[in-house]
This record gives sequence, C-alpha cells and structure tokens, in this order.
Amino acid sequence: MKKITLTLAVALLLPQLSQMTQANEQIARDNQCFKCHSIDVRKKAPSFQAIAREFGSDKNGIQEVSTVIRKGVRSLFGAEKMPANTRMSDAELQALATWILQQK
Repeated sequence: MKKITLTLAVALLLPQLSQMTQANEQIARDNQCFKCHSIDVRKKAPSFQAIAREFGSDKNGIQEVSTVIRKGVRSLFGAEKMPANTRMSDAELQALATWILQQK
C-alpha cells in the first residue's frame, strides 16, 4: 500500500516539477540571460553548469548567485561585465538562482 501511495504521489508531482523547471528557465529567457550564458557551453559568460559546479556545493550558493544576478559583477569568470538585474522580483531571483544551481 505504501508503495502504491508513493508511486501515485510521484506521478502527480512530476508534471508540476517539470512545469516549475520550465518556468525557471523561462525566467532566464525573459531576462536575457541566454544572451551571454548557455546551459552547458561557455559563451560570453560561463555556462549555467559551470556556475553550478562553482557554487552548487556552497551552503550560501543560492544567496551568492542571487547577489551576482541582482547587483551584477565584473570579472568573476572572465572579462565581461554582467549587468545588474533590478527588474526581477525577489521570488523570480530566488527561483532563477535555484534553477541555475541545479544545472550540474
């Protein structure tokens, strides 16, 4: 009985998790992140996977990535300056930072 309940719970949650992942990727698209970043290949800026490898195991990783997104940064991973993003809500910022760190 427990196995059936767990299987049912997972089956019900998977579509929601997929939608959340797509929504968080859409935040990146809506805020022009893919102009300089990609998921797995360095462009003008590091890939999201490289960022996840750098900050993903840090207990303050989400906060650090959020701060970089909000305030911008110069030369964290290279010569390009990342502009500050002040239009994004705090909830979108947290969702985006979390999504980026999941791209390992």
